Amino acid sequence: MRTYSLMFAYLSNERAEQLTWALRTLKKWMVEKGASLPSVFVSDRDLALINAIETCFPMARHILCIWHINQCVMKKCAPMLGLEWKSFNASWHSLINSSTQWSYQQKWEVMREEYRRFEGVLEYLWETWLHPYKERFIPAWVDTCMHLGSNSSQRAESAHARLKLYLGDTMSSLQTSFEKIHKMLRIQFGDIKKSFERSLNIPRHQHLHDDIFIQVRCRISLEAMEFISGQLKCADEASHQLAGRCTCSIKIVYGLPCEHDLAHYRYYSIPIPLQSIDVHWRRLSMHVHGGNEDGARQNRTSHVIEILDGMDPHMREHMIDKFFDMADPSQSTVRAPAYNTEHRGRPIGKDEQSRRHIPSFEDASTSGSRITQPTTTSLEGEGDGDSRTHWVYSEEGWSQVRLELIEEIQQNKDLYDQLYPDRNLVANLLFSLNWFEPWAPEMYWMDSMPLGIVIASRYNLVLHTFGENIASCFTHLPLRSPPVPNQERREIAIAHVGNHFVQVFLHPHYPVPPIPTWWWQHSSYEAKGWATRYRTRVHLWYEVIGAPSGPGAEFGGNID
Repeated sequence: MRTYSLMFAYLSNERAEQLTWALRTLKKWMVEKGASLPSVFVSDRDLALINAIETCFPMARHILCIWHINQCVMKKCAPMLGLEWKSFNASWHSLINSSTQWSYQQKWEVMREEYRRFEGVLEYLWETWLHPYKERFIPAWVDTCMHLGSNSSQRAESAHARLKLYLGDTMSSLQTSFEKIHKMLRIQFGDIKKSFERSLNIPRHQHLHDDIFIQVRCRISLEAMEFISGQLKCADEASHQLAGRCTCSIKIVYGLPCEHDLAHYRYYSIPIPLQSIDVHWRRLSMHVHGGNEDGARQNRTSHVIEILDGMDPHMREHMIDKFFDMADPSQSTVRAPAYNTEHRGRPIGKDEQSRRHIPSFEDASTSGSRITQPTTTSLEGEGDGDSRTHWVYSEEGWSQVRLELIEEIQQNKDLYDQLYPDRNLVANLLFSLNWFEPWAPEMYWMDSMPLGIVIASRYNLVLHTFGENIASCFTHLPLRSPPVPNQERREIAIAHVGNHFVQVFLHPHYPVPPIPTWWWQHSSYEAKGWATRYRTRVHLWYEVIGAPSGPGAEFGGNID
């Protein structure tokens, strides 16, 4: 799910009357445009904002940010509890994760009895949070509405941080601010359009060959398909007889069929009905179609037929063949290029191949290992030969990547704090990424070594970095996601040569440098499969360089 910005307001203060004016203006604009009004708001416990929401959107549900609540509870209660804080915090988290009102009541009674000697703590929890607001943050009440898993204001804070990065100087004029905001929205809009196009045109392999997806394939978002795939894995253990009667929260919270519904469909060989998917996941266009999605799709199909009818017969047959290649890759006549598997390394005496500037990150990431022409780009400013690089993009592209890497670190800050022993390194990475003007000074050059794993995790690709010595060569893998099929995997190789970073396009099945030990320590269980794909090629790397390939050597050293 992607975040998009709907409205920006300049306010002289954040009092209730100012916030009420802003929300009323938003509501008026949405009504005039025929847009659906928001049904759920998520914020911290700002009383002025709460009052403004209740005034302008009385029918909407308001959810309190659980992260802010936990921060307040820790700040207030930890000093009073002392050594009891750790066990108390575990009980508190169990309480606020109660899925039923009955379990909430039972857990609260246990906490009151167990910590009755800490009267101030219990009074604070009850008076400040539980009594007035439990319906706004505990799943037993919150999960009775469709909130898509949003129980914190992290999305809004990330969007606010991105806005501040674009605005830069707080003393800019209104015209300058407008232009910067417009640029951000244009990139945001394009990003969302690309995600819609992927959902409409690029089905995953596992969805393409399973008939249960036949009615929803390329008609709902890819993220919804992944949610359903996760539930489908549990469907083997679920009873198909509970379909329609179970109380699984995913049906309400996400608007998607649960494991019991999917077990029912699988048992009776019924494809997942499109109507069982909430309209939120079926909206794959930035344009309003008056609610008639099926009619809009038929109009688009008719338009495509008209275009085909207007082509000459040869071109029409060519386009139809292309369509079938995309719709059913297994029947495609296109095959991977043949290559010679007997050669190793570079032929002796071969002249250095020509070089060209890297046009964009997307060009590099989609080129794969089929291209054999290396590329190079100079570092910005005067380099000293360290392992820093700055990706070269179009004016909007490279700044977009910097923003996305900042977002990756901020959204997974706890993980990266554990990954890097030096906590200042995370702050230094964020600082070096925070530059959006051409020709960055040296302090803002991007360091390919610690950022390698960030890039791999953000874009779900494999990044090989080659330094000027064997010890500085590594393979960076995604930290959280499971491995993708071979035909969908993206691999990028970059070598540091003098003051240049050369993008290297290698032959298929090339030896790869080791995977750092800290990736093994901090990657998720699902992500471990990435390393399995490269184990043989890592051993081949050590055979080529003549070094031992024991467990310690195979997976490299520490990041610092």
